[in-house]
Amino acid sequence: MDRRFFLLATAGFATTPGGAGGPVSQAPDLTPQAQMAAITARIGPWLTSFRPKALAAGVSAATFDHAFQDLVIDQAVLQRDQNQPEFTKPIGDYVSRVVDGASPGLYREVTQGLVPFLKHLARETGVAAEILVAVWGIESGYGRTTGDHDVISALATLAVSGRRLELAEQELISALTILDRGLASRTHLKGSWAGAMGQTQFLPSDYLAYGVDGDGDGRCDIWGSREDALASTANFLKRKGHWRPGGSWAREADLPANFDFSEADSDSHSLEAWLARGLRLATSRPVALSDVGEPVQLLAPSGWRGPAFFAFPNHQALRAYNNSTAYALAVGLLADALAGRPGVRAPWPKDPPLSLKDRIDAQRALTVLGFETGLIDGVIGLATRRAAKAWQKARGLPADGYLTRDLIERLRSEAALSDAGLPTA
Repeated sequence: MDRRFFLLATAGFATTPGGAGGPVSQAPDLTPQAQMAAITARIGPWLTSFRPKALAAGVSAATFDHAFQDLVIDQAVLQRDQNQPEFTKPIGDYVSRVVDGASPGLYREVTQGLVPFLKHLARETGVAAEILVAVWGIESGYGRTTGDHDVISALATLAVSGRRLELAEQELISALTILDRGLASRTHLKGSWAGAMGQTQFLPSDYLAYGVDGDGDGRCDIWGSREDALASTANFLKRKGHWRPGGSWAREADLPANFDFSEADSDSHSLEAWLARGLRLATSRPVALSDVGEPVQLLAPSGWRGPAFFAFPNHQALRAYNNSTAYALAVGLLADALAGRPGVRAPWPKDPPLSLKDRIDAQRALTVLGFETGLIDGVIGLATRRAAKAWQKARGLPADGYLTRDLIERLRSEAALSDAGLPTA
């Protein structure tokens, strides 16, 4: 699992080196081999433009030149970039895959020898132990799979391809800074396709900003030390996510039959205000006192046919770690399962996954019909869901912003898209 998929997924189309135009990695008229050749041809111009930026940020010339002396484009990075599970799998499948099999017994197994340390972290940061363990489990299978991509090459690939230029360059400068300061070696800098590292998948900039020494050996080793990885995650959630000690992350909601789903995923009200409108908590478990009167967002991540959730401020803290509703729900639900709390009562819809073409066609069709989605990049993010909601509302459909294959076929037909995904004459 990757660190902060959504942040990378919504970085957007960047200007490519030398004014080369749009991102090669999403050019539909090029074969994979032609894409690789086009991207490889950009390495020289990109290095020429990036080197002065890195040196101006304090990276030494020796570190820069040594890091890029044998740069090779990582084709696996380009493939993974376009097939992120938070966006290609139906959310119910994604969450169920993460949560199924979790139990207090698994929690005891994976935290053997860590319980006193986790209690200490919870006291110091306010972040519940099961939340930290859930992040650890999702990101690396409790430390078993931390990624084997060379971080420098992975981030350079994202930059050179043109779709991640600004963000990838920022993270590259941070990775080079880690090398420059001797905080880790190049062989140590292994991680995910998106450059996330260690047992809880920190991007290089977050390692520099929030990495801490949890085991007291004088260095922050998020790769080899469970304590360092978990302490760094707690520090991140407390400082950047503003985690509220004792607060809930989310609770399942029961909705009235006439609920207007266009209000989901956007409007925030206090829980008391939602309840006054006929919504209810799905279970009798009491809400934390610290959440009373706080802004609560209603989530309907799989539309009107699936479960709904009251999302409390700590849900947003999890979104600081990875700005994806699916990810934050998966962390919270896994944490609940590890702590022995009841799972989701309402069933998740059994929808087939959407292909990249499905998602791009949906965005193109909505745009043709006058509903602006922002970037046409195949990422069904907030802008696309807002556009889908507006289209559904205009057609008298439940305005939940959740796109199924049937709805996308209707969009294609309305917008008169050809097989190539372009409007017909």
